[in-house]
Amino acid sequence: MFYILATCLLQAPIVVIVIASYFIASSFFGVYEMAVDTLFLCFLEDLERNDGTPERPYFMSKGLQKVVGRMQQFHEDRDD
Repeated sequence: MFYILATCLLQAPIVVIVIASYFIASSFFGVYEMAVDTLFLCFLEDLERNDGTPERPYFMSKGLQKVVGRMQQFHEDRDD
């Protein structure tokens, strides 16, 4: 009888911790997803408004500029 009671007393906090952990992780990943979406939209807006010339330079990082250069190179090669 004591074993069953002890087992039930251990399971209740574990269930509460698992449920709380799920909600915390879900909230964290929701915020992370929104941040990634925002960065992607800013990247696309930068591509649309700027052309990389000295008058209208890109505001994106150098790494993203490399990706854009590779994308443009890929599209030019594919069109040929």
